[in-house]
Amino acid sequence: MPRKVEVGAGMMRRETLQYKVAPGPDQAFEVFALFDHLGRMKSPDEARQNFAAEMRGLIEESGARPGDLDLASRFGDASAVAIAAEWLRAFDIVSACRETLIDDRSDKNAIVLLVGAAEQMGRLAERLFWRCGIDEASRKSRERLALRGRDQVAAGRRGNEIKGAKSFRAKHGRAAQARADEIAAENQSWTWARIREHVAKEFDVSAETVKKSIRNPKKDG
Repeated sequence: MPRKVEVGAGMMRRETLQYKVAPGPDQAFEVFALFDHLGRMKSPDEARQNFAAEMRGLIEESGARPGDLDLASRFGDASAVAIAAEWLRAFDIVSACRETLIDDRSDKNAIVLLVGAAEQMGRLAERLFWRCGIDEASRKSRERLALRGRDQVAAGRRGNEIKGAKSFRAKHGRAAQARADEIAAENQSWTWARIREHVAKEFDVSAETVKKSIRNPKKDG
């Protein structure tokens, strides 16, 4: 019997069917089950037509029409509605170019347009996957989860920088300040940013750590 297995990782994890076609008593059943499954799979053209119908439905649910040209300004260019409309425009270009190439396979302009529009369809479908898709494990928006993860990483990095600055200030603060004062006196045209970078390079730390650990010698006090 075919069995359900999980493939992929993270938010791309999904279920699929796995068939056992190695020699054995159930080999014939497995092979016929596989052929039956393949026979019921949609062709690429059918899949694109179905996806196009979903995009039209998404736009119509918002109260707009697929042919409206002001969806980006009405809903925002990063909205699912605007992305769906852009995908449909690329789909129409691909369909028209395919019709052209049926009659004339040497039409270079049609080939260039078709390839560009097809690539655009792929990029837009990926954006819709993240913007509209729901992660099955958490039942939350994939985009929201991704942004939350980004914020957590950024917060962790800021925390590490603060800890690093405190440690650097305790161990090397006086020496670093003296060096910054010396550089500022010798190079009066240098900016505070350039002084920080120079001190950071000498002490093998980041310029941000230097900024958090010592004062700007170009300012009084």
